[in-house]
Amino acid sequence: TKYADASCRRCVPGTSNCNLHLHVEGLWHTGTNAIPPLYSHANAPGVIMGVGNVGADFDTNPANHCTFLSRDGGHNWEQVLEGPNIYEIGDHGGIIVAARHQSAGVTDEFFFSTNEGRCWQGPVAMDQAMHVSNIRVEDDSASHIFSLQGTECVNNNFTDNSATAKCKGKMMREPQGTLVNVDFMKLLQDFRKCDDSEYEGVSFTPDTCQLGGHYTYQRRKLDSFCFNSKEYKHASPLKKSCDCDKSDYECEFGYQWDAAHGKCKKIHRHSASKDTCWIIEQGKYIPSVTGLREIRSDVCTRKHIIKPKHKGGKDTPYLPWDTDGNGHSVEKTTTKSGMSGVASFFVFLVVMGVMCAAGGFVWTKVLDEPRKKQILGTLTSAYDKAAGLVSGRSMRPTGNFSDMREGFEPLAEADVATAE
Repeated sequence: TKYADASCRRCVPGTSNCNLHLHVEGLWHTGTNAIPPLYSHANAPGVIMGVGNVGADFDTNPANHCTFLSRDGGHNWEQVLEGPNIYEIGDHGGIIVAARHQSAGVTDEFFFSTNEGRCWQGPVAMDQAMHVSNIRVEDDSASHIFSLQGTECVNNNFTDNSATAKCKGKMMREPQGTLVNVDFMKLLQDFRKCDDSEYEGVSFTPDTCQLGGHYTYQRRKLDSFCFNSKEYKHASPLKKSCDCDKSDYECEFGYQWDAAHGKCKKIHRHSASKDTCWIIEQGKYIPSVTGLREIRSDVCTRKHIIKPKHKGGKDTPYLPWDTDGNGHSVEKTTTKSGMSGVASFFVFLVVMGVMCAAGGFVWTKVLDEPRKKQILGTLTSAYDKAAGLVSGRSMRPTGNFSDMREGFEPLAEADVATAE
């Protein structure tokens, strides 16, 4: 972790308990004591921002928080701003705006970056001070217009914060909501629209596979001072699949990781009937006996995996051999002889074709008319009995047909035959 402020380095580098702890609450909080959560957006690939601290444990005191940023999908982190800040990403990742969060008090300024947090410009003064609770931009993070949201503050003359001089709230009154809009097209008048030469391909894991593949994303060069523009569309990331290995799997439902033996171990429950999953009960999901399942959204290429001859021991596979890793049995798609389902279907068609051809030859060339009527009569009787057992009534069409075949002729032909 790199630091922009020495006050955020709260432990000695190299010690065993010197770790980065980030707040990862899934929902945005409200209230003055809320901690801004980890944040990223699909239109800004690789960029993640969070509030936390460095040390042995996570510290809930806002006075000990700093703001951190990663531009490579979380592999490396930098401390970019002092204290807890609230943040938002716009212009498809081309602009990041941050301001002191309300948990740290009142502010009348904000900071911004046009190169994914490498350098921060500001502070930019606002006309009034406020408790900033959130910063918003359009849902797709494409706009260059940001809105700082919060509540007004009151100048009580009892604080050393110079920003309170700009507070416009009144004593003995419920604080009113406050909104400040910032248009970076006007703020940065020398900004222009990027051209094609100002984009580059970037991979955050160039030497390793991540979720079963190598990904290359298109990103504006960090030293290009230009707008992506609202109309800009990120090119689909280039993907190269990797062969599945142990990193593409996690413990199956009903299993937990056993660090001592380096594998997933089945959980022994006191009441198995209460700890089941409905999709397993209905047969829609089949847990693997290996205790492994594929990590969600993984795209690795699965090679043929052979079932081990013995349970346990060194030949136990670390990939599921009985399922595809997603709850589907692989044994159902293969016959005992190893024939695939598609091959079996074609064999079935060939056999049925031969039987139909043989039956047609016997019917037209061997059997005489009396014998044909006798066979049709037997079939008709059997049909009526079967239909009666199922529904209590005959489902066969009725009519004065000379033989069974006329019952399945087109209606118009049957009417003509009756009229004659």
